[in-house]
Amino acid sequence: MKNKPTYEELEQRVAELEQQVEQFRSEAMTYQTLFNSFPHGITVSDAEGKILQTNVVAEKLLGLSKEEHEKRSIDGPQWRILRPDGSDMPPNEWASVIALKEKRLVSDCEMGIVKSGDDITWITATAAPLPVEGRGVVVTYSDITKRKQIEKELRENENRFRQFFDNAGFYGYIVSPEGMILEVNNTALETLGYSADELIGRPLFNLYADESIDEAKKVFHQWKTAGHVNGAELVIKSKNGDRRWILLNVDSVTPY
Repeated sequence: MKNKPTYEELEQRVAELEQQVEQFRSEAMTYQTLFNSFPHGITVSDAEGKILQTNVVAEKLLGLSKEEHEKRSIDGPQWRILRPDGSDMPPNEWASVIALKEKRLVSDCEMGIVKSGDDITWITATAAPLPVEGRGVVVTYSDITKRKQIEKELRENENRFRQFFDNAGFYGYIVSPEGMILEVNNTALETLGYSADELIGRPLFNLYADESIDEAKKVFHQWKTAGHVNGAELVIKSKNGDRRWILLNVDSVTPY
């Protein structure tokens, strides 16, 4: 028959348990501090997908309080999520839902969260299943709304430039630093009688008359040195051999 523990043994055991409790409390406080100070949004769900916990960044990012989050599930009908192209993204494509159902990591899923009216927050989300009893997935996400806006503005600027370039009333070329034609506008093609395929990827100097090639190369060198050239007079050849005097202006452009 096992002897009853002595008072001293019980006292020591209680002290050990108190020490463990204090350690758990300290670890919980550390976890909560890290959770709330993490620079990205975090959402934790249970095994059924019900939201259990969110951090402060998630609440600000999505415009929902902790209490509002906890009334939802990760695949609930309250969410409206968009694909990168702006179309509605069904729940079976959401990172959190895939991670929960397929028990696997889903990384860098880009999506737009529609909050109210036309207010959309764009995020990139990573979701992972939690190997903890009673837990489902943890989702972390970063705000990329500003990046998406910049990308949109760049596309719009590129389209405006393309329309201007294609429809300008002057010969327009975009040339690589090596002197190869990268783009050519409609005016140049129509006036000189070439197709785009006949010019793109070929040396610009092939377009100049023999007596202007050396001068064209000097202009090209000056452009590479100074970044611009204004008012160079050169002779250019059309496909059928016609010769045309042109006034050449060259400027550096920054690609989108």
